[in-house]
Amino acid sequence: MTIKFHNIIALCALTLACATTTFAQETEAIQQESYPQDQQEPPQQQVVQQQAPQQYPQNPQQPVYYAVPQPTNNVQYIVVPQPQYQAQNQQAYMPPPQPQQPVAVPPVTPRQGKACFFMGFNMNFYASTLSFEETQDYDYNYYEDYRVNHEYDGKGINMEFLLGVLIKDIVGIRGTFGFGEQKGESSYSGSKNRCSNKRCTDIETELADFSFGIATTVFPFNHANNAMYNSYVEGAFGFAIHSFDDELADYFEHSMAGTLYMKIEIGKLFHIGETWNAGFGMAYSYNFLDDTEHDYSEDYRHEEERHTFWVGVRFVRKRNFF
Repeated sequence: MTIKFHNIIALCALTLACATTTFAQETEAIQQESYPQDQQEPPQQQVVQQQAPQQYPQNPQQPVYYAVPQPTNNVQYIVVPQPQYQAQNQQAYMPPPQPQQPVAVPPVTPRQGKACFFMGFNMNFYASTLSFEETQDYDYNYYEDYRVNHEYDGKGINMEFLLGVLIKDIVGIRGTFGFGEQKGESSYSGSKNRCSNKRCTDIETELADFSFGIATTVFPFNHANNAMYNSYVEGAFGFAIHSFDDELADYFEHSMAGTLYMKIEIGKLFHIGETWNAGFGMAYSYNFLDDTEHDYSEDYRHEEERHTFWVGVRFVRKRNFF
């Protein structure tokens, strides 16, 4: 009875083990049928890593790598870490400069601007020397021949206004009006001299000047980038009147005279903005008068020369080119 009981227990254990094995095999077969072959996890492929080129900045403590794709569809790429700081004494990477294309610069040509308003104001210090001679010869014996000589040296201040147009920043034409005052000394002599030499020499004299004329100004260096830009040469011609005020001018009948004058000037202007200029100029003028008359009874000659040197400041309004 006992032997039969043990046999029954062994038979039951064997039967249970067989059933468990069969259940596990059937479960695995069901799972394989549930998942298609194309959704299985792909096999792992080898990833090749190479060191980055030397021209990129690197962190010496953390080398930078980039992934090289292999000839397969299953490739893994590594994210290249960006450096957080630049290594000490290591220059940052700069892309190579692009080749520069040559640019053709046109040559500087004189400006071809139209005519513009050309106005000026001059303040001068001027010094002059004057010689005057007047003779009158009579054919009648009962008339005394008349002779007068006058010498003058003086210094003073003159102001001049000029108004006109400037053509193409090269040639300007202006009308001029000037007036000035001088102080100096005069010496008289002649047939009417009824005084001693001391009385007729070194006489304090005041002289007043007025002039009218036309001036032509030329700017030969009319390139804006030239250091001599706004340098000028000017010539003027006109009529001048001067009057003397001293104790002997009326006595020798030479209190006022009119002469022609010619003037040459050079100078340099410096632009102040687009239309205004300031500078300086130096000039020389020559006043002259030679009047000769002859009739049946007398010969008359009036001759006068005056040499004047000028230096002063110039204020000019004209269009400037930069």
